[in-house]
Amino acid sequence: MRLKRLTFLLFSILILTGCFSHRSRLGSIAGTIVIREELVGNFDSVEISSHSSIPKGYLPLQKALVSTKSGQSTQTNSHGYFLINDLPEGRQQITLTVPEFNITRVFEVDVYPGVINTVFYPVGKGYYLIIGLSQYLYLNDLNSADANAVEDFFSKTPNTVISVRDQEATYSNIVEILNNLQKVIRPEDFLLIYFSGHGSPDKLALYGYSEENQQDALLDNNLKNLLEMLDTDNITLVIDSCYSGSLFDGVVRPKALKSTPYVILASSKPNQLSYQYSEDGGLGYFTKHFLLGLVNRRADYNLDGCITSQEIFTYINIVLSTNSVTSPYVQIPVYFDPLSLEPIIYRY
Repeated sequence: MRLKRLTFLLFSILILTGCFSHRSRLGSIAGTIVIREELVGNFDSVEISSHSSIPKGYLPLQKALVSTKSGQSTQTNSHGYFLINDLPEGRQQITLTVPEFNITRVFEVDVYPGVINTVFYPVGKGYYLIIGLSQYLYLNDLNSADANAVEDFFSKTPNTVISVRDQEATYSNIVEILNNLQKVIRPEDFLLIYFSGHGSPDKLALYGYSEENQQDALLDNNLKNLLEMLDTDNITLVIDSCYSGSLFDGVVRPKALKSTPYVILASSKPNQLSYQYSEDGGLGYFTKHFLLGLVNRRADYNLDGCITSQEIFTYINIVLSTNSVTSPYVQIPVYFDPLSLEPIIYRY
């Protein structure tokens, strides 16, 4: 009798601790990996799948390595499809590696026992909007080196670069550009908006801006309303102007951008000017090191083939903080990422 009770008690404990049920609580993940057509160089080597989940404008990625944190791995087939079995129930981390395109992406996936959870992984495209002002209708002219250099660099990437300069850099034109982007940008894509020009507390001066007529400018609430139209949260604002940190500091008035997911990388604190080198073609302190971190890939600290907003800020901040020790022109960059999204700004 005691033996039966002991056996029953042990059996109950094993059930409660999951020892008997552990093997049955396994699941699988199936997925399709695709890439935007514009990012593929050799279309002849890619077989287009008839899989209904692949949207127009995408192609399947072949031979992409898909691995789990626990050690399972597989490659996608000619349709971009993969299957990983015998994964324990719960949240799993999946890493996608595509050496051909220098792509590494990490995903969090839920595994359910006894079923195949089918997921779809699109690899997005980069969009770059470059707003550069060296000439103003009413304000003093500036050196155009910054916007020229940034446009030249990003134009060499397989992404979409849109540049508005001087007389074209008006509020109405920028609204039109963002309206057009709204029609093509997708949730997996990322957008970087670069601005170089005059800045004053809480605003970025566009071509027709003057103290008497301040309508031709970008304010924080303008940017919030415009960016909310876009179907992606992967948006980084890179601002090289005086007082650029004031766009979200909350000192003058409540800042609309503080309640958004968008990332801001500003060249200086709210009360600081932004300076230019007398050499190097007149590049700004901030923009020079922004570009160096990308061109030389020094900002890719984890060597994953992608540079995030946090990585480029870390690189710039180290350089400018070191320079401020010996230079009379102190300029400290500011980083604002309210949701810690750390969006990609450059993939190589």
